[in-house]
Amino acid sequence: MKFLYDDPRMHALLRIWAGELPLVVVGHFFWNSGDILQMSQKGLLRVLLYEALRKHPKLIPIVLHRHAISDISANSQSWSLSKLRQVFDNLATQQIVQVKLCFFIDGLDEYDGNYAELVEIFKRHAESPNVKFCLSSRPLVVFDDCLSGYPSLRLQDLTREDIRVFVSERLGKDQRMLAMTLEEPGKVAKLISDIVDKADGVFLWVDLVVTSLLSGLQDHNQLSDLQNRVDVLPSKLEDLYEHMLNFIDPYYHPESSRIFQLFRAAGNNIEVIDLYLANQEDINFALKSSIEPKSAEEIGRMSREMEALLETRCAGLLEFYDASHAHSQCSPLKTEDRVVYIHRTARDFLEQPRIWSKVETWSGKSICDPWVLLLAGRVLRLKFITSNMEDKFGDVQLVQGSIDPRPWPVIRDALSFASHRLDEMLTFRISLLDEMDRTMLIHWATWVKKERTVDSWPDKIFESPLMTYDHQSSMLSLAVQAGLIDYVRDKTEHDLDLIKKKPGRPLLDYTLSCESVCELASEEMVAYLLTHGASPNQRFNPGNRTPWENALLLFSERLVSLRSTRFEIRPNQFEGFLLKWVRIYTLLVQHGADPNAYCQIPKGYSTRNYYSALEIFQTELKGWKVTIFADRRGLFREDEIPIQERNEFRRI
Repeated sequence: MKFLYDDPRMHALLRIWAGELPLVVVGHFFWNSGDILQMSQKGLLRVLLYEALRKHPKLIPIVLHRHAISDISANSQSWSLSKLRQVFDNLATQQIVQVKLCFFIDGLDEYDGNYAELVEIFKRHAESPNVKFCLSSRPLVVFDDCLSGYPSLRLQDLTREDIRVFVSERLGKDQRMLAMTLEEPGKVAKLISDIVDKADGVFLWVDLVVTSLLSGLQDHNQLSDLQNRVDVLPSKLEDLYEHMLNFIDPYYHPESSRIFQLFRAAGNNIEVIDLYLANQEDINFALKSSIEPKSAEEIGRMSREMEALLETRCAGLLEFYDASHAHSQCSPLKTEDRVVYIHRTARDFLEQPRIWSKVETWSGKSICDPWVLLLAGRVLRLKFITSNMEDKFGDVQLVQGSIDPRPWPVIRDALSFASHRLDEMLTFRISLLDEMDRTMLIHWATWVKKERTVDSWPDKIFESPLMTYDHQSSMLSLAVQAGLIDYVRDKTEHDLDLIKKKPGRPLLDYTLSCESVCELASEEMVAYLLTHGASPNQRFNPGNRTPWENALLLFSERLVSLRSTRFEIRPNQFEGFLLKWVRIYTLLVQHGADPNAYCQIPKGYSTRNYYSALEIFQTELKGWKVTIFADRRGLFREDEIPIQERNEFRRI
């Protein structure tokens, strides 16, 4: 579909259809491996509307007339699905602006919703002489039924000869295959025909099979061996994936499992060099390595070694993706080069519970907490950063093959990986965080300190309008921000003065009023600090505010933001957000915070400038299916209070 969408010949043909009228061509590609919007009807309509209006702005006042957006507030950043449908209807049916619209929509089978309902949108507007849709999907009965009677084609009926040419050309480049063709042309022709027949139009299947045959030729397979390979390989793609997985040498299973788990834990998105650094057999390698920059040649060697491992350890299901398509065998790989699935169907295959369970069992007795290994890899990356770059904070010109010298994204990743808790790896995880701190203190003493907007390196990680930079920030305060409760507990349980008497900004304020790796504050962190001496009422400069007042201000700011994007999240998610802050509110009130204390509220929340903490919650909990009671001790859900005691509480 992308080929059709981009091909100039298609646009030339559409130009003939459009005649003298303006032509607007828009594409959308559903993807079930992406985020929610990439596989939703809402995401589809947003893309189609945005691109159509961007390409032909004269449509904007017609499509977005006042009636269409009457219930969308000025602060709204997202429209409801019903509103998007209404506006798309306006676009497809308007006749004021003369224009031809053609929509290319790929991967209907990857849409996460009711297929028939989606198809009805296209069918309803396809009747217009000014609108065309080109849709693609894997064969599903629902689409055959819903779209019967409309023009259609099967790609496998059209690509048979292309596949034959592809197979012949790739195999024909091998000298041994050329010799076999001269000796036994009939058998070679049969081999190629069998591949074409079994492929059933699936180019990916063909590519994998031809790669297997070329590997066999390198091992001096005879023609009969090659024919046997084709005969035994499954004709269905998923079965072929499992066949490939089963052929991984059992000796490599522990490392194969580790690589697959690292890739998945990294969100199926990791640079080649980062996978190499995390895939160290010696788990103490990150602790023992010295702090010294690596040359472009060294980085290139590591990356090429990882590329070779992907071939032998991952059965071809993961592959190296050259981001520039420009490096040669002798030039170093650049750090933006990534590891990717060979195809989205490979991801779907590995994500099946039966298959993933099999991959996990391969790790055997080897240590394989992927998040700890990824954390170790990030610590190594910090140690290998070049130290001669002038700008570590803005845009930099990277030397080809060198590691990006900016430490902050690396540290954020490290904190995210450290937040995944596995008790048996606790000591090692804490040691890695201490090593990251030691590494950054050394960097700070040499080049980072040139950046004068912060006083200590942890201050650069989580920036907030409420943040107060002070020289007392440390790895401990950073761990509080990131919700790393095990690290904080390890460092403070034998020295509670670190909590009670920290100069400058209190540790409690770090977790309450700064966005972190965690979503909002960590309840567990708030509870730990409060029960070990932290005060919600400690005033500190600048601003002479308390952690309690800062928390209320951030909460109200977040409400303003969520209110403008409420259609982006489900009602129970918004309710969960409120209830989480109810629990944090209660913890703070139980430890001395005043529920009637007033704080200044940001613009956009209300017409009033000041609200008490209790008023904020009373306002926001209205309309939600949750009953909350309040007294001086805080806020409580209905099911948390015995019936006979509810008269002592105020229902809000």
